[in-house]
Amino acid sequence: MPAPSWQASTLRRVEFVSRLPRELRDKIYTDAVDVHGSIGFTEDLLPHIPPILREDSNLLPEALETLVRMKVFSWNWKNPEVATHESTSVCVNPYDVRQLNVTCSEHLASSADSNFDQLNQHENIYRFTHSRMQWEQLLDFPRLQKLVIYMQKSGDYSLNTLDFGPILYALRERKPDINITFYLSFDTILKEYWEDPMWGSPTPPDTAPAYKPMDYVDLSELVAPATQKDIDYVHEYLPRHLNIWRMPGYRSIRQGLLDETPANRRALADYYAVQEPALLRYQMREHFELYQKLRAGTAEKSI
Repeated sequence: MPAPSWQASTLRRVEFVSRLPRELRDKIYTDAVDVHGSIGFTEDLLPHIPPILREDSNLLPEALETLVRMKVFSWNWKNPEVATHESTSVCVNPYDVRQLNVTCSEHLASSADSNFDQLNQHENIYRFTHSRMQWEQLLDFPRLQKLVIYMQKSGDYSLNTLDFGPILYALRERKPDINITFYLSFDTILKEYWEDPMWGSPTPPDTAPAYKPMDYVDLSELVAPATQKDIDYVHEYLPRHLNIWRMPGYRSIRQGLLDETPANRRALADYYAVQEPALLRYQMREHFELYQKLRAGTAEKSI
């Protein structure tokens, strides 16, 4: 944990602080709480509050409110392919969170739904997956202002957005000014392939060159809202994909990037993430419209 931002002499008498108007107390909390770095969504918040504020039952809730409002929270999701029902001890009220970093892996399309051509066929499966339920938890953050996604690519094909695409649209619809940044990395699949014993290298394992990670690349434009230019492009150049839920071809990440330097992998990331970015954005918009209709139908049945 980073060193606290407050000095030992910052707060001398809790009685003095408690007598101040709320506006001045908030200014003190802003300067006193530890806002450096990020904190795990399930971590204890008290270590980030000065001891003198923790001891007062009236000031502590106010200081915690300030901390949650200013702090960047990180949420590391487990493998979405493993559907677990473990109860997680969450120490933060999502209502107050403004900034959230999510670390996750791409959901691999199963053989059962990868052959489907129609969007409703995909959605009938994805709406009940553990991965979709994880993403839908973001809709419980009504005050969220900034969302940063760090995703590891899991499959050697076009980026799969079927689990999270409609959720990003739903977040933007609720908060049009929300800032969503999307980072993508191919390190998981490249490292696995790099270290695969199938290559049968005569080099002793302890002297074999280690895999050099490319880290994350900002590919926010891939999941940005579809523009009129995107729509016109799809209608003019990809008309047969208007009703077929498939991305035309793909470039093998393993074959194309395994021997590249980390810098070249980063430079080519958008080229290998998806072949037709405009079509991906168009499909995400269409997916959100279907997602809304299905949710509305579910809501009507529950009334």
